[in-house]
Amino acid sequence: MRLRLLLVLAAGASACTCGSSTVLKGTAPRLSLSTGKVLFGDVLIGDRGKVDLGVTDTGRGALHVTSIERQSGFPMEFHVEPQLLTVDSGSTGTLHFYFDPTAEATREGHVVLHTDDPDQPAVDLVVNGRGVTPHLVAMPASVDFGGVLVDDTATQPLVLKNAGTAPMNLTLEALGGDNPELFRATPASADPRHASVAAGASLAISLAFTPTAVGQQRATLTARPCASCDPVVVPLTGLGIDSALQVTPNPIDVGATPPGATGRGADAELENVGNRAVTVKTLTLAATSNVFGLDAIPGGLPFQLLPGAKQQVHVTFKPLRPTPYTSTLTVTSDDPRTPRLDVPVTGLGGGPECHVLPSALDFGTAAVGFPLTRRLSIANLGPAAGSAAANLIVSAIAIGPGTTPYSVALPHGQAFPLTIAPGSAVNVTVTYAPTVASKAAGDAATLTVTSSDALHPAIAVPLTGAAVALPPCSYALQPLPTPGLVFGVVAPGRSEALDVAIANTGATDCVIGALALSEDTSPSFSLKGGALAGVVLAAGKRLVAEVDFAPPASASGVPFSGALDLAIDSTSQPTQKVLLSGTAVDACYLTVSPPSIDFGKSPPGCQTLDRILTLTNACDTAPTILVVGLGTGPDNADFFVAGPPARTVVQPGSSIQVKVRFRACDPTKDPTCTGGRESGAIDVVTDQKALGGQPIVVPLTGSGAPGTSAEDDFTQSNQPEADILWVIDSSSSMGDKQQILSDNLKSFMAFAVQAGVDYHIGAIDTAPDATHGALYPLPPTSAPRIVTPQTADPVGTATKNIIVGAGAPIPGGGTNWGEYAFESMYQALTDPTLSGTNAGFLRPEAFLSIIIVGDEDDQSSPHTSNFYFSFFQNLKGPGNQQLVAISNISGGDQGCSGNNISATNAPLYQQATRVTGGVHEDLCTVNWARALQRLSLAAFGGVKLNFPLTGVPDPLSLKVSVDDASVGQPLWSYDQAANAIVFDPTAIPPSGAHVKVTYDVACAP
Repeated sequence: MRLRLLLVLAAGASACTCGSSTVLKGTAPRLSLSTGKVLFGDVLIGDRGKVDLGVTDTGRGALHVTSIERQSGFPMEFHVEPQLLTVDSGSTGTLHFYFDPTAEATREGHVVLHTDDPDQPAVDLVVNGRGVTPHLVAMPASVDFGGVLVDDTATQPLVLKNAGTAPMNLTLEALGGDNPELFRATPASADPRHASVAAGASLAISLAFTPTAVGQQRATLTARPCASCDPVVVPLTGLGIDSALQVTPNPIDVGATPPGATGRGADAELENVGNRAVTVKTLTLAATSNVFGLDAIPGGLPFQLLPGAKQQVHVTFKPLRPTPYTSTLTVTSDDPRTPRLDVPVTGLGGGPECHVLPSALDFGTAAVGFPLTRRLSIANLGPAAGSAAANLIVSAIAIGPGTTPYSVALPHGQAFPLTIAPGSAVNVTVTYAPTVASKAAGDAATLTVTSSDALHPAIAVPLTGAAVALPPCSYALQPLPTPGLVFGVVAPGRSEALDVAIANTGATDCVIGALALSEDTSPSFSLKGGALAGVVLAAGKRLVAEVDFAPPASASGVPFSGALDLAIDSTSQPTQKVLLSGTAVDACYLTVSPPSIDFGKSPPGCQTLDRILTLTNACDTAPTILVVGLGTGPDNADFFVAGPPARTVVQPGSSIQVKVRFRACDPTKDPTCTGGRESGAIDVVTDQKALGGQPIVVPLTGSGAPGTSAEDDFTQSNQPEADILWVIDSSSSMGDKQQILSDNLKSFMAFAVQAGVDYHIGAIDTAPDATHGALYPLPPTSAPRIVTPQTADPVGTATKNIIVGAGAPIPGGGTNWGEYAFESMYQALTDPTLSGTNAGFLRPEAFLSIIIVGDEDDQSSPHTSNFYFSFFQNLKGPGNQQLVAISNISGGDQGCSGNNISATNAPLYQQATRVTGGVHEDLCTVNWARALQRLSLAAFGGVKLNFPLTGVPDPLSLKVSVDDASVGQPLWSYDQAANAIVFDPTAIPPSGAHVKVTYDVACAP
């Protein structure tokens, strides 16, 4: 053996060529691949495909894959591992190819395997795969188990189908949602969380629901086609029920039926809402004197209801009296949980009741050729039984007998029969359109309403009217249709009134067919007293209509428009349209005081003494007054305005005065004068951009009356509850003034204690950014913030609370410096402060008196002064402006100095006081006790000191009485600027007292 081995080696050696790497073929490796192409087929986007390539060495030496070369353009989605491979002779190694598709597309590339197989040193392989979107479909898309008895179990199948072209490795996540513990999902796979599903194949899942309580339950089943694929979510719902049987409606209301009549009754449905069959054994009604009954069930009793099946049950109703009736429908079954089901049954003896209002229509006098209209309301006043049986059905409305000048029209879009629910009404229009003059008895007819009212099937409404053949009517309309009534700028939440006058200038009667706001008029306009129709205006007479403009508090910079439509028996102008315009502006502009002037009564031809209109600039800028003159009004010729020169500049904080007079027209000298109320308006036009050229309008009124005597009657206020809010300037200059106020506050409290007023007293500072309008003492101090008659030592407590400090530190850091009284008041009386720190202070029915104490005027932001005025006036709601008054202790209109005190003028405080009817006292007074005494009379219950007169008096002719007892001077005085009687604090009329002032109206020379 040894000799042979040496020979073989020698032979091998002799065959070797020195320096060559040639391998002997007898010992070389041989490459064999399991496939010639690497094909992935379809792979889900977001998943990873894998193909294993078997590499076998069929030779006698070890095979080496020395490298794997990617050819040009080889897609990055393909990967190969490992890059080097050694395979022993007769063995097989594996190369792992991966495909990670990112888009729906086919990818292909080439790799070259470099080996030491002498016959196949380089082998080219094609790599191919296609990315596809997963398409997993849940059948059904959601699963509803319906009603399942509590603690019972219902099952439902679910199929997850691979509707795509690539296999999926599904992952089933744990059930989620609100109640996953009540549901189960069992897949038909060995692994409850994972399953492989080939393309086109499906995975069956068994779902179960076991409710433990009554009510709707929810869960979700989530399946992912691959680890990073978007999931498919299947909602699971089920209803836990106590009873498989359900009656709809429940209770059963058979509606309203007149006594003795056969009612239609009511249908109900008996439904099996459970998941198993139920057998209904009996259906019975409680004894109700045969008022209620049941129709027979087809097929009789008992009967079976499969899950979801329904059976109709009809309940009849035959009431004997006009009264409510009740009964009970009882259902028995083999329902294991609720074998007995009781359903209330109700009905009402009665029915629809037709009422027609008014019961008669009198159109008065109409001119031939000029129709008049009236509205007729048809109401159903029957019982509101919530059933169609209670509805009133109006089948016809007829007018007769024969042909008449009357007609009726239904509301737009409605037709017979009309259905009117209980408590509702339909308004129809009845028109009287005479074509010839009436006979002496007038035009009479009857309108008949036919309805389903069993007791009153036909209701007759008499119609009467008289037509006259008048010659063409001559009339004058003021102001003219264009520009019409111009209300100018009005602060949001406030209102303004202007007049329109229609004068009969001819020798015969005029008939006003209609005077009403047009349909497209903004609801911010209203016609006082409502629309007019069929009004006869005698020769030489006139009619005055008042139009109000009240923009909503939410409006700002919004223009409003509309029109007043007039129909009159004139052949030249039978219809006219008076335009209406106004703009809501929440910006700083000149304020006027008073906002309107009423000159009261004066003798015809008498020119009154001057009334003063004050224009105040409370803004930061200095506007230029372009015009102060008469605006739109029917009687502007009888008013006289002495305004400032054109282009007068009003500096910030300053005021100018305008003199206004009125001369009542004299019918003996002016044929157009009809006497009575006269009206006009002043327009103030400035260059302020916020107004856009719109005027500030001041309405003017006055009336002519024979003689020179006038009498004004008043009643003293009587308000049992009063909320007093002190607003104390907390700037650094106010320390000594606060102390003086505190030292004298007992004079203010004396009246309330003596009169037994039910009061709330609180104090705030003027630094809303720091304290947000909170009452003193500030939290966390627990001392009383709201002083009441029940407070221990109310006078002493109020005396302490009134000292809020001047630039004082406050809890939480910072100081209470500020002169922002209006904003602090606003925050104190609105949430969150009102319902928080200040909770309980403001009472809805109590009189609210706000008293501002400061040595400089208000500087509030972010709102304008007009916004704050509107807020305070409307704080108690519409129509309750008299329950709010703002008084002030300040420098007033001109500023003041004295008593070691000085204060600047305060036009904004004064304006707030004037518009709310409060009281002003001088901050520099030497007699604080007396000033506070006067304030207390106005504050506690709104006791009035001032009584404005309706006319301009001759001061020497004034006579005053209280409860018919004469009161002489000096117990009262006449304030010419305010045109008012002012009582001395010692002689204030008591609550409820009758105050009478008589005087002669003064005429200017």
